[in-house]
Amino acid sequence: MSVINEIFRTFGPEYLRRFGSSMPEQHRKVIADICSCRTEANSVTILRCPDCHHLHLIPRGCGNRHCPGCQQHKGQQWLGRQAVQPWSGIARSYRTAAG
Repeated sequence: MSVINEIFRTFGPEYLRRFGSSMPEQHRKVIADICSCRTEANSVTILRCPDCHHLHLIPRGCGNRHCPGCQQHKGQQWLGRQAVQPWSGIARSYRTAAG
């Protein structure tokens, strides 16, 4: 469970009670998705060990793009791709026109 997941599970209900009516629906959905991430609320994937044939139940992630638990691997993949780019070691500076 991620830290943000714990925070939302602990303080989310009170926060939503106090401010939920003034929050956009999408924000409430993000909180709900992250709270249910990697729980049985999102169903499970069943894997069978090829050696002992034991069934393993793996809770599914929420898949929300704002969830650090579900999207961390995408950030790592992006960083890996950037490291092999020929321009990755070049420092760049940009100037804006005064105006």
